[in-house]
Amino acid sequence: LALIEAHEAGYDEALVLNTAGGPACWSAGNLWAVIGGVAVTPPLEAGALPGVVRARLLASPLPTAERALRLEELAAAEELWLSNVGRGVAAVTALDGVAVGAGVAGPLAQAAQAWLSAQLG
Repeated sequence: LALIEAHEAGYDEALVLNTAGGPACWSAGNLWAVIGGVAVTPPLEAGALPGVVRARLLASPLPTAERALRLEELAAAEELWLSNVGRGVAAVTALDGVAVGAGVAGPLAQAAQAWLSAQLG
């Protein structure tokens, strides 16, 4: 339902909030926000999906952390991306029509995708 509403509003993806109103995930996968050079994803207790790619990235040598996020942090994030089995890591280049970072896949999203690709052969 969230994705249908997003498409009707002209967006490609939908942000899903938890019962406390905090970011939990994207409609198509796990949420990552790069804050201070660290890729942060919400914990399972905050509504994050228990994704396979998410688990691999958290266990990777990349700078990652798991903690609750606030909506205002997403608006100020250096990068936003989603992860899932089908897409690996996909950059979210705009949030509510405003560019995220430089408006292209950032260095940590690129590094995460490269690391994941190397792991999967």
